Amino acid sequence: MPFTANGLTPVPFHIDTTDSYHMYFKRAEPEFVFGDRATGIENRPGADGLTVLDEVRDQGPFQDRGGLVRAVTQVADARTAAGEPTERQRAQLIEAAARAHFPA
Repeated sequence: MPFTANGLTPVPFHIDTTDSYHMYFKRAEPEFVFGDRATGIENRPGADGLTVLDEVRDQGPFQDRGGLVRAVTQVADARTAAGEPTERQRAQLIEAAARAHFPA
């Protein structure tokens, strides 16, 4: 939902890569959180500078919880194969996504 400040509505724009970028805000997500489910696991960037949450978000929007869980599983599997997160953390991420409140 857009908002206004001093009569202006900030809007995102796209750069050459078509990645969403917003000149007014920098997103910082130090921990994996899915809806109302915090995991306690640090959301570290990979070698490409992207975090797991960045990669999951790039696959959205999700029509339902199943779509979110599939995206989290796919990204977590690839990242775990590359060495981080651990298998235990991978399972925690998928479980948190599966149990998160998903708007109807």
